[in-house]
Amino acid sequence: MKIKKLIKTSMAALMTLSLVACGGGSDDGGSDKTTIKVLNLKPEIDEALKDYAKLYSEKNDVKVEIETCGGSNCDYAGKLDQYISADKIPDIFVLEGRAGFEDNKEILADMEGEEWVADTDYAYEMDGKAYGFPLGVEGFGLTYNKDILDKAGIDPATLTSYDAYVEAFKTLDAKKDELGITAPVAMATGSGMYWVTGNHSFNSYLSGNLEIGDTHVLDELNEGTVEADRMSDYADMIELIFNNSDKTVLSAAGDQYANQVKLFTDGKTAFIHQGNWIEGDVADMENIGISPAPYGDDNAIYISAPSYFAVSNRSKNVDAAKAFLNSIYATEEGQNFMYVEAASVSPFKSIDITPTTSLAKSVHESLVSGKGCPWNQNDMPADFGMQKLGPVHEAFAKGEITKDGFVEQITKLIVGLK
Repeated sequence: MKIKKLIKTSMAALMTLSLVACGGGSDDGGSDKTTIKVLNLKPEIDEALKDYAKLYSEKNDVKVEIETCGGSNCDYAGKLDQYISADKIPDIFVLEGRAGFEDNKEILADMEGEEWVADTDYAYEMDGKAYGFPLGVEGFGLTYNKDILDKAGIDPATLTSYDAYVEAFKTLDAKKDELGITAPVAMATGSGMYWVTGNHSFNSYLSGNLEIGDTHVLDELNEGTVEADRMSDYADMIELIFNNSDKTVLSAAGDQYANQVKLFTDGKTAFIHQGNWIEGDVADMENIGISPAPYGDDNAIYISAPSYFAVSNRSKNVDAAKAFLNSIYATEEGQNFMYVEAASVSPFKSIDITPTTSLAKSVHESLVSGKGCPWNQNDMPADFGMQKLGPVHEAFAKGEITKDGFVEQITKLIVGLK
């Protein structure tokens, strides 16, 4: 999700009075106890984060308040914009990607020199200084149900190329009745799923077969240039996934996340095009993992720390906010919250906590082995993925355009960035 460039609209102005009472950066209305207000984007860590905030508040002379706004039911970007317009910026908030940091850099406190910065390759940096505390490493590709693959005679370790997936999907399709599945893949493309198609799916074009840190395809896109061979491989991948997806969910309108996940958890598909962030929704499934996307000869999943805690430089409690974040890194209780209870994968070199959940294990294995491709989709122009690319994917899924038309429309959108 990109954080939109701040615009003080009349709507935001109308919201100001309602936000005065619930914004951040306060000293708790005259109370002697410092209050740190956190705006959290990640619903999947909400419960664990609130539990840790309560524990931290009890052990320190600080009150930590958590507000979570994320998923399809809350507009995080709009919420943050409203707080900024009302001059009630939370002490700590979440940002993602280049646009999020560049658009908001005037309100960010740098965290250079904090204890955790030297212990990670995943801090968000601008102008040589750290501004983002990484929440955790995430990964995605195609998440699989190994029980179904075993019954079909498919070893997930062999799924390291487009051609391998072609054969695997043929096998699964031929054995649908025997396996009790409706299709090989659970995939959704409606407007509520553009965050998947326009961002995560498209990352295969931007990052497939590239080393961590290689941004040359992204840089070309931002300059309005397309690599035709990579785009052709990407169109092949999308066509393969769409052709092998359950059609009742694939092109259904709106937010189909719950229905997509249900297909997978009910054992009606062998794969789902999601990452380890669905861990909470598949908690009862033990024999699952993540395999690379079917892009060319891509043989690694995509791993990165896409979300960061940032600190407001307008806060009255900058040092207290930084201390709270450092406690997540430096204390046993903080590490337990983030990397055990919240099931995040540690981005810090000195914290080697092996995840206990299946999908986080897949990400952790890729991380420690040094085998992974980058996430570059969060550094596209703001809203390019969701507002521009997402609708093109939906049109392709519905059969409104051909594969050639899909390539032509995406190419035109990229060239338009010049």
